[in-house]
Amino acid sequence: MTGYFEKVYEEVYKGYLIEIYKHSSFAPGGVGSIHFTVRVNGKYLPGSFDGYCYNHFQQLAKINSPPNPEESFALMEAKKYCDAAIEALEQRGNERISLNLADFFSHVFRKIRHWIGIKFF
Repeated sequence: MTGYFEKVYEEVYKGYLIEIYKHSSFAPGGVGSIHFTVRVNGKYLPGSFDGYCYNHFQQLAKINSPPNPEESFALMEAKKYCDAAIEALEQRGNERISLNLADFFSHVFRKIRHWIGIKFF
């Protein structure tokens, strides 16, 4: 299986540097997957976004191609993270804080779980 990792998008949003990286891995024969990861000011957000599987032999798998980074769920979540960080800074004055990424991941996971209808317990 071969794979690669590359930066596909970079933006400064409200003073935060957002970087989106594309991870691709393909097996011989063209079967593979692509997903994005996000860094905000040098810290990776947990999880991966906009997963896409490709199978050269099954044309149906190619219907929903991966989005451009500018239109991706990864960028949308990175901007939400930045907005939440700015809001927290405004609420606490000039005090420097960092959001707990575990809480952020938990929130995102709950949203995704609700969106796709997965029930636990």
